[in-house]
Order: sequence, then structure tokens, then C-alpha cells
Amino acid sequence: MSALSNFRESLSIALKRFPGVVLSCIGVTLAVTYAIHNTQTSGAVNQAQRFAMAAALGVPLCFALRILRECNPTRIGPWLEWTPLPVVAFAYWTLPPSGFDSPCSIMLRWLLALAGLHFAVAVGAFIFQSSENRFWQFNRKIFLQFCTASLYGAILTAGMELALLSADKLFNLGLKHAYLDLFYFMAFLLHPLFFLSGVPGDVRALDTDTTYPRALKSFTQFVLAPLAAVFTAILYVYAAKICVNRAWPQGWVALPVLILSAVGILSALLLHPLFSDPEERWARWFKTHFPRLLAPLAVLLLLALRARINSYGITEERYLGCVAGLWILAWALGYAIRPAAGIRWIPASLLVLCAASAFGPWSASTLSAKKQTERLKNIMDTLGLRPASGAGDSETKHTLLSKDYTNLRKTIQYLSERHGEQALKPLFPEVFADNQSDKGRHSWWNTTNAIMNALNVMDAGTSRNNYVRLELSKAEGIGVEGFSKVVIFPEVRSVPKKSAKMTKGGLYIHYAQEELRMGFSDASPGLQVPLLELLQSLPQKSTSDLKCGDLQADWKQEGREFRIVFTSLDLVSEGMAAPSIRSCSLVILEK
Repeated sequence: MSALSNFRESLSIALKRFPGVVLSCIGVTLAVTYAIHNTQTSGAVNQAQRFAMAAALGVPLCFALRILRECNPTRIGPWLEWTPLPVVAFAYWTLPPSGFDSPCSIMLRWLLALAGLHFAVAVGAFIFQSSENRFWQFNRKIFLQFCTASLYGAILTAGMELALLSADKLFNLGLKHAYLDLFYFMAFLLHPLFFLSGVPGDVRALDTDTTYPRALKSFTQFVLAPLAAVFTAILYVYAAKICVNRAWPQGWVALPVLILSAVGILSALLLHPLFSDPEERWARWFKTHFPRLLAPLAVLLLLALRARINSYGITEERYLGCVAGLWILAWALGYAIRPAAGIRWIPASLLVLCAASAFGPWSASTLSAKKQTERLKNIMDTLGLRPASGAGDSETKHTLLSKDYTNLRKTIQYLSERHGEQALKPLFPEVFADNQSDKGRHSWWNTTNAIMNALNVMDAGTSRNNYVRLELSKAEGIGVEGFSKVVIFPEVRSVPKKSAKMTKGGLYIHYAQEELRMGFSDASPGLQVPLLELLQSLPQKSTSDLKCGDLQADWKQEGREFRIVFTSLDLVSEGMAAPSIRSCSLVILEK
């Protein structure tokens, strides 16, 4: 009972001590829960997602400012803890209304901002402090507390989910969203409360704390250090292979170098107090030799990225890889030259890099969009395509080599998926004239097809004709007379060797291997929708002025009568075969 009483007391103290963090967590939990319960109202769902993203930024910000005030009570007044409110409001205002459906560049900027605020938690409270021991002890305690809270939370969540599943099956409760509700409650609210309950109460008292947990030493010595040794050996063998073959390193080498750097630098941080202990010879050996071994591997990473950038241009991943490689090289050289250097600069520099990579003219998204747009212009100039009017020659079909066709399509797809219409609209204003871009979760797919159609290009290496985009006229309404039920599927997209499945209104659409099926339970394969006659009668050129009768088919299934009306179709054909669907938006009506 005493342990339970202490835990309840700790939770009560956490609620009083970190009200801003708790309110932000509650906001994230409620917004995400609302989003999963209201999938039919996409506008409200996107607003809820947008609110969750803004509130998530408030969690580390409120925590960092609270600790900063506790460490400097005479310098900073209580007004500081109210500053996250306008910051979160500004973040909500600047985030796009599409929420999680925003272009990838927006999501990357948000993730970098979130990561930067977490680095601010590590270093922000010690702006006016010079105690290295207090800095290490505080971050050690919150690191271990986070690991402990995560372990307890994972076990408790798994147990509660199994209990919920048991009750659902035994009593036929018909629970649907309850499993996700429980997961989000545990992850976004209960886990932070567990964490906050163990945050050191008096940070300034850590100046005299010299304890070093034996479990932390064992974890570093017997888990992290062997991992670092294995990755180091593999990478040096690969480096020797490069020298023998005289070939540039592959881009894939970035992942093991980054893993090694993360493991090794984390080990160095955890071992920091032991470096000055003469009895810990292995820790001193690690401190002396690991930075020297890591520096050449950081150069290897930068060389691999240089080769990829020269061939395909800058992207967000390559940009961040270069930033990480330069920072790793700076860390390695810094500790190789000056082993006694402190550690507070590490989270501080990462905070600055996150901010610089997320915002400004030299940010990852801005620079990548600029360079890839220039690359697209160069490709089009080389191939003789006309970007000035936003479309290629409407009469002449441009037959491209497979390499050129793939290069062009992937560049357009990258810009559409990562940066949305703003990156492509200046080059192709006619494609975006109807303001139909960026609608639907996979709008980048439709946008890519529309631009390739506008350029009127085809791949000479295959018998495949160009993609055809067909759309229902804006002035055309869908008649529902005589039908009792209408179910709208915004988009179903086919991916080679994969399948797409969507469930709405008691019906599900399953699209795999260029075959559209519909059923009443996603546990069954469903029945194939008869579309052959419809597909054979469709126009051979892209158009957005079709009538319902051009895009509809009727059929019966299990004694029920249905009509399918496509509002958009992306088709591809091979030779003389009937066209097949790559993506579509559709409405199903039932009598």
C-alpha cells in the first residue's frame, strides 16, 4: 500500500508541477481520439489532426520552461510558463488545414521542430548554469525515468488491450475504436504522467549528487559497446572493399554509419562521469579511440551522399544526412583533439541544427524543393519538353527512353508528394487551373499522372501507353433517385504486387492485381465488379468533362442491386488490351 500511496502522491505532484505539459497531453489525446471516431467528416478530422500537431509541440516546450524556471527562480518570473500558449496558437495557425494529409515537407518541418524542442529540454534549464555534473545527472535521471515509464506503459498497455479483447470476445461487445482509444490514452496521457512523476524535484540539489547506477554501466559496457564494435568492424571492412574496388560507396552505407554514431555517442554520454575515474580503464579507452575510429566513417558517409546528390540532386533525406555527417565529423574531431571537452554543447548544437533544418531559406524542405525544381527544368530542357505554358505539345507524342521517362516521372512525383502543388504550379499552371490538386490522401499520384499526361510523354521501352486521366464533369450531378444508400470512397489506388482495401458504410472495396472487388465483410474475398464493358467504352484521351452515364455500371450481388459511379479514373493500357485502373474515386449506390 505504501508503494501505491507514493505513486499516487507522485502523480498528484506531477499534475500540480507540470500543468502545461498535462494540458498539452490531454489536448493531443482528445484530438487524436476525435479523429479516429469521425472519419466521415474529413474537414473536422484534419482540424483535429492539426490541433494535435500543435499541442504536441507544447509538451516539451512547457516541460523545458518549467525546469528552466525551477533552476533560476530569481532570474525568471512565473510569466515564462505562460509563453507556450501563444507559441502553440501560432503553430496551429501556421500549420496547414490538411493535418496529417499535408505534404511530407510540412510533416518533416514539424518533426524537426518537435525534435529540437526535446533537445531544448536537455539543455534549456542550464543556460545560466556552469555545473557539468548537474547537467549530466539531470539528463541521466530523466533518461532512465523515460525508459522506465516506457517499459511500465508498454506492459500495462499490452495487458489492458488483452483484457479488452477478452471482454469483447466473451460478451460480444462489438468494440471497434476502443482498442485505439485505449492505446492513445496510455501513450499520450498515462505514459507522460508516469514520466513526470519521476522527474527530479530539486534540480539544483543535483550539484552534489555523484552516484552512478551500476545497471547503467552494465548496459553501456555489455550492450551498447559491443554493438558499436560490430558496426565499426563491418564498416571498416566495407571501407577496405571500396579501396580495393576503387568505387564510390553506396548510399545505403548511411544507415549503418548513423546507427553506429547514435550508439557510440550515446555510450560516450552515458559514460561521461567514468572518463575521469582511473579505475575505469575500458571507459577511458573508449573515450580515446572511438572518436578517432568514427571520423573516417563520417567522411565515408559524406562521400556516399555526395555521389547520390551528384546523380539525383538534393532531397530532404540527403540534406539531413549531410548535416548529420558534418555534425558527427565535428564531434569526432572535437573529442579526438580535445578529449576533456564538455557535453553540454551536444544537445545545444543539435537544437540549433534542428531549427536551421526546419525553417529559413537554407532549410531542408526549401533547399530540396529549389534544387529538385531546377533539376526538373534541366530534364525538360534536355528532353525538349516545354515547361513555359505548363504542358507539352498537345499534338505530338514524346517517346522517351525508359531511363529518361523514369527520371522525369520520379522527379515530378517527388515534388508532388513532398512539396505539394506550390512546387509544381509555376511550371504547370494549366494542370492546376481547376484547383483539383491536393485533394485526397494520395493526390500526389493523381498530380503526377496529370502532369505526365499534360507533357504527352510515353515510355519507349515498354508497350504501355501513357496514363489517361478521366474525371466526372463538375456540372454533372449523381442521381440518387431509387437508391436507398450512398457510400463514397474518396480514392482507391493500386500498387504493383500490393493491394488497397477500404471499408465504409458496411461495404468494402478491395483492389489487387488490377481487379476491383466489393463485399460486405473484409474477411471474404468479395465478388468482382463487372467493369470490362465500361473500361472498353471509355475515351482514349484524358478529359474532365464526362457524364455519369460514361462512368457508371450496374450489377447485382447476393440479391442486392448496386450502381458504381466513378468520379475520377486513372487508367493505363498495354498494347491492344483493355485499360486497367491504377487509381480511382467512386460512389456506390444501393437500391
